[in-house]
Order: sequence, then structure tokens, then C-alpha cells
Amino acid sequence: MSHQKFIGFQEDSFEYIRQYSITNETLEISQHLNARVVGARPSWPGEKLQSLSGGAFDTSGNLISDCLQPRSDGQEAIASIQPVCTRIPAQSIPEAVFGGLAFDHFGHFLLESTARLWALPKTHELPWIFISVDRETLPEYQLGFLEILGLPRERVIVVPGCVKVERLLIPQPSFTYHHHATHAYRDTFRAAQLRPTSTHTRRIFLSRQNSTIARTVGERELETVLNQDGWEIVYPENLSARAQAELFSNDTVVLGMQGSAFHLSLFASPGHKVVHLCRGEGYRAYYLLDELMGLDATYLQAVQTDLALPSKPITGPFLLDVDRTLAFLHDEGLLSSLPDTFSTNDVGTKTNLIREYEAWWHYTESKLRFFHGTAHDGSTVSKSSSLEFAERSLELLPNDAEIVAHAAALALKFSSPDHARMLLQRYPDPSGWTDMDRAKLHYFKSQIEDMAGQFDDALFHAEQANRLAPQNISYTNQNAAMLYRLTRATQAQDILDQAVSTGIANASSHHVLSLVHESVGHLSEAVLNAELAFRLDPADQNLFRRAFSLYRHTEQFEKAKTLAKTYIDSDTQDPLLLREIADFEEIHGDPQQAIILLRKLYFLNQNDHDVRQQLYNLLQADGQLPDLSGLGADVTHAALERSVMIHNHGLSRLEEGRLGDALYAAVAAASITPGNETIMMSVVGVLLRLNNPFLVRLLIHTLLERGEAYPSLYYTLSLAEGELGNSEAAQNAAKIAAEKAPFNATITDHYQRMIT
Repeated sequence: MSHQKFIGFQEDSFEYIRQYSITNETLEISQHLNARVVGARPSWPGEKLQSLSGGAFDTSGNLISDCLQPRSDGQEAIASIQPVCTRIPAQSIPEAVFGGLAFDHFGHFLLESTARLWALPKTHELPWIFISVDRETLPEYQLGFLEILGLPRERVIVVPGCVKVERLLIPQPSFTYHHHATHAYRDTFRAAQLRPTSTHTRRIFLSRQNSTIARTVGERELETVLNQDGWEIVYPENLSARAQAELFSNDTVVLGMQGSAFHLSLFASPGHKVVHLCRGEGYRAYYLLDELMGLDATYLQAVQTDLALPSKPITGPFLLDVDRTLAFLHDEGLLSSLPDTFSTNDVGTKTNLIREYEAWWHYTESKLRFFHGTAHDGSTVSKSSSLEFAERSLELLPNDAEIVAHAAALALKFSSPDHARMLLQRYPDPSGWTDMDRAKLHYFKSQIEDMAGQFDDALFHAEQANRLAPQNISYTNQNAAMLYRLTRATQAQDILDQAVSTGIANASSHHVLSLVHESVGHLSEAVLNAELAFRLDPADQNLFRRAFSLYRHTEQFEKAKTLAKTYIDSDTQDPLLLREIADFEEIHGDPQQAIILLRKLYFLNQNDHDVRQQLYNLLQADGQLPDLSGLGADVTHAALERSVMIHNHGLSRLEEGRLGDALYAAVAAASITPGNETIMMSVVGVLLRLNNPFLVRLLIHTLLERGEAYPSLYYTLSLAEGELGNSEAAQNAAKIAAEKAPFNATITDHYQRMIT
């Protein structure tokens, strides 16, 4: 039985807090034959946590609903509506269990990626398949947690692409994100294979000091007092998965700012004492988990709310009320005595804390503007405005490495290397920085000199960063890239080969290796590394361009086609790249794929004459639209008779409901006499009956461009635009039609309906 105590919460917040449920329902395992499991891809750039495409698909290519991962409030982890899957499996697996999404996020992985593991005892020794965004293996900490829960790493399969599974088992999720949990979910964690080691009660404070996400100012000052009182200050991210879990499995009191580390309470035994220092209502998951596991949990509303710059929900920053928190801990018997020498009511201390809070407020505002193009109030702003807020945060807190690096990065992107260099020279005093902080400073100095063309200086700083933090792959890649620029290919290759052998190489590493190999004539190795780079990050346009270019250069056209289709699936919107791929597909014999790409381009820009013409020509060659080359030419009597005969045949097919045959006849007739309004409008009419307003618009735009402008064209264009959801374009076309045919009741009535 859990015990939960809330201190400082508003009464109306309890309605939100208690919106969850715990049940003892019986969960099912479904079976699917010859299923396809497809890796996860973002629905929009940068989003890796919700509405992801991918999952499990049946033999017809339709998404299997059992693979979905619903969340509360109508949210979803895997998108419930996805197009039919046409991916070709790279391999076949006889039997496997679908484990779901392996999120690249500590909290979501621990909570949601474990939700099907209740089925482990029922699936015996079968392998488990997880899908992930841009990963072929799981991080060590994730493998560690899976092992603790009974799934050894040798039975874990990660699918970044597509595999066929002859018999796929899909367990029902036992947990719905911060909304619902089952006893099966609880029992998964209670069966965890842990070895409690402590023989005495420990007081542990889970520190978030290393995190810049939802920064809490004042936490450092709280840690100082707690440390003096004998508390252990623990940084969970520095521990192994087992050590993190055992923080809660031992006889401990756990205190900390509410955050993802508290999801580790899933490993706690009933009655375990936890104290959350809350930064708002928080996520219901915390309250749900504590009740599910039967914990003795206290929640203190611990941050100040009367601030000139109010905290942003979730993203923060937050200003901890240190005095109130210390008084609470003392009253609870968790602090032996209140310090005499420390108080945030001291004018100097309070001023410094507020200044630090404001610095992180501007830093967070800068991040929101840069990554989302929105201000804290939700209004749309230019991404370049993020630089102004970054510089303000740097003025307020000039010696923080994260703030310095962020401001320098934005200055490089939105201003100039000189501007970035000025920021680094004006503000930081790195004498008190850690090696990691100094490495970050050297890294940005290297990037600045690289952009300025000063490659020797850029190499010096890259080498310093790499020396100070040799396990940071970004610094290794920068070091190798500078060696490559200075034509020292052998040294660059040695550095990157070492990164590959130690398992820290990433997509950028293989990209630079590809450049290095090509520079010394090792073309096959260049292609291999370009392919590896793209496979590790299939949403990166530069990585795609390089692999695509090398495949074409080495005349591996089928691989180039497969690569292009994979990239197109990521929903790129870059017009130049789409056109380049479309031209390639047309030249190398896949006009249908070229049509798909050109349709997308036409949607992006209807006024691009070249795209419209190329698309029209391909659709005409495919028999979907008429040949317009005869527009303006004289038509012989025999040709007219033949055209009318085919037209009448098409009308008969239309009356019989044979729309495909009717379109074929209408297109054939219109190709003979493209200047005949009645026959051309027959094509338009059949296309509308076939619910294809897109082709109607393309045909009419092409006719208008070639000088045909009869009223019925504008009338049907208005109908097509309306079907496509373009109300303004539909109204404009209706207006032109009414002006051209003021006595046509059908046209004028349509226009009146449009404007009323």
C-alpha cells in the first residue's frame, strides 16, 4: 500500500494528478505470419518521441494495430495512420517478439520500451525486435536495463530498416504513458535481477547539475548543505544501469528534483521512501509509479513562482526556494540541523541566484526559438532571433561553458566567424573550467577557424579538444576533418579507424572516412563508408547526397534507386534534391517513381513551369493526360470525325460506369483535337468522377499556360481546388469563370455559393 503526501500544491491541481488508473487486467499476445517490421522514422524533422512512422505491417503492407503504443491525452508513439508499406525486407527471421520502440531517451525508454516485457516468461528463448530512430544497436545503458529485466543482449535485435518475420508475436503493452499501468508491468520490475549491497540506510540526492534541460537554479546551493550534512550526491548518468537501479533497491532515502531519474523508482521495494522536489504539477507518471510500486512518497512544491520572467512549463528554467526546501527537510527529520551561515535571503546570494536564473531563462528562450521557431508564449518568431537571447544569457553568465558554446554556435550560423570569435574572446575565463568544458571551448574555436579558412589554427584547437575529451566523437571527427582539409589523409584515417574499432564512431565519422578514402583513390571504401554514414542517419541530406552521388559515379544504379526511395520515405521537402532524384529516375527507367517525386514538387510550387511540364509529359506518356502538341494546329475533317467517334465511345463507357475505359477514350479523343472545348472538358469530367482533382488542376494549368482560357476551364479548376482544400484558389477561379460567362447560370451560381 503506497503512502503519498503532497505539500504546497494547489487544490485544483489534484484533479490532474489523479488522472491515472492501475488495473489487474489480463494481457494478450497476438500472432502474425509473414509480417514486416520497419524501423522508426520521424514524422517531422527532429522529432524522435511521438507519432513516428514504422512498426509492424501485415502481408498486404497495412499497419498492424497491435504494434501501436498509445499514450494519454490522445497522443501516440507510433503513428496510427500510415501509408501502405512497400519496403523490401533486407532479411528474414523465423520467429521473434515485437518489443516496440526503443526510445533514444532515458525516461521514455525505461517507462515505455519495457511495457511488453511482461511476456518474457511466455515467449521462452525467442529473440525480441526493437525499432529505433537512426540506430542499429542499443546504447549500453539500455542493454543493461533489459538484462536486469531478464532479456539478455544476445536476444535483442534492432531494426533500422526492414525485416520479414515469418511468425511475429506482439504482446499488448502493459503501460500507457503517464496514464495507466497494470500489475503485469509492476511484476516485470519486481522480478528484476538485482543484488542489494548496502547494509545501512543511505541518504541519496539525485543531482541534475550536469543537465541543461529544465535547469533548476539553486540546486548547487542545496547540494552544498546536503553534502555537509552527510548526504551522498549522486549523478545517475555516470553510473551503469545496474548501479542506477540499485540506488532504489537498497535501503535508501532518495531525494531530488523531480525528473527522469525518478523513473528508477520502478526498481524500489514497497515502503521505500522517496522525496520529489517538484517544479510544477509534473507528469502523472511519477505519481502513478509511486502508487504502483507501493512507495512512501512525498512531493514538495519547491520552486519560486513570483518571478518577473516566469518559468516555462517543462522546459524551465526553475528557481529553487532553497530556504523553504531546507526547512521542510529539517521538519521531516531528513536534515540534522539548519545551517547558520547560509540563506538565500542574503542580498548578495539572492541577487546572484536571480541573475543566474535569468541567464538560463534567456538560454532556454534561445533554444525554443532556434529549434521550434516559437517564443515562450507560443508565437511564431524567426529562428535567427535566437542569437539575441543567447548573447543576453552570455552577458548574464559569461563563464558557463554550455552558454558560451551555444552563443558561439548561433553566431557561426546566423552571423559570422568574426562575431563568434569575438564572443569567445570577450567573455570566458576558463581557468576554473573542467577538461570537458575546455574541450568544448577548443571545439568551437576549431569550427570558427575552419569556417574562416584558417585550417592550421582549426586543427590545433581540434587536437586540443580531442586530447581533453578523447571519447567525444564530435571532437574526433573535427580533428580528422581538419587533417583531411590539410591533405594529411593517412593521419585522418588512423584517427577514424581507431574510433570505429572502439565502437564510438557515428555517421559523421564514416562521412569523413568516405572523403578521406576518395581523396587517395580508394573508391570502394569511399562508397562503403558513405553508405554506412547514411544508414546511421538516413534523414541527413548531405549524407544522402554523398552516397547517392558515389553510387551514380560508380554506376551502381540499382543501389542508387534503393537509396533514393529510402530517403524519399523520410519526407524530404528540398526542391533541388527532389528534382535531381526525379531526373535520375526518369533517365534510368522508373518513370512512376519520377512521377511521385514531381507530384510532390508540384504541390510545393505550382508555378514552376519546368516541373509542371516534366510531370505533364510523364503523365501523358503514361496515358493519364492528353497530348497537347496539336493545340493551335488545323484539324482535318477526318481527324475531327475520328475524335468525335472516340469521344462518343467514351461517353458510352461512362454511362456504363467503366470510368477507366472512359478516361482512356477521352484522353485519346482530346489528343487528336486538343483545341476542342467539348472533348477536352470530357477528360476533365472523367477525372473529377475518378476523384483526381490533382490531375484536373495540372491539366488546366497547362492549358491556361498555352493560351486556352474558356470559362468552363476556370469553373472546373475552381471545383478541383475546392476538392484539394485550397479555398482561396477555388474562389479566385470561380470569380474569373463568372466574369467570362456572366449569363451561365451553373457558373454564376457556383461563384455565389463560393462567396457566401
